[in-house]
Amino acid sequence: TQEDKDLALRLLELHRGSLQILEEAARHPGVDWGIDFTLTPSYLIPLPRMAGYLAWGKLLDLKARLLADQGNGRAALRSLRTALVLGGAARQTRFLIGEMIDTAIRKNVYRTAAGLLDRLDPQLAQEELLPLLDPQGLWMGFRDSLQMEYFWMKTWTLYPSLIRFFGVFDP
Repeated sequence: TQEDKDLALRLLELHRGSLQILEEAARHPGVDWGIDFTLTPSYLIPLPRMAGYLAWGKLLDLKARLLADQGNGRAALRSLRTALVLGGAARQTRFLIGEMIDTAIRKNVYRTAAGLLDRLDPQLAQEELLPLLDPQGLWMGFRDSLQMEYFWMKTWTLYPSLIRFFGVFDP
């Protein structure tokens, strides 16, 4: 309804500053949290503060929906890309909580992306939307975080018995 759209616009306006910072950061993706799992067991390493990530991801998703409703598909995709970069930053902690945050953000982005397909130019969807989705990256992230958080190693190939135990990992 128009009332919902007005409320959404007010909400986005309240968070405009933080969203602009996130959008600028998304233009330069890559995060180094400085976590070194070899220094100490992972349960002693403090987690980066990621409390706002889900809320920001939802705001970016909301922004994408509004932009798509206004006919601005390219800007909507930029907003979804920013949300995915944010989720990727959480994933790069290599803790399972980072993976879960990334997964929750991706779930919202995928749902919105599916709704955008019929409103986007097919070439724009092919070139800019589909490469964003990367479901294989999601699986690899869980695997990598599991091995780092619970086994403090960078590669499963060093531990064939673990590979046999889990059975599904293919490095």
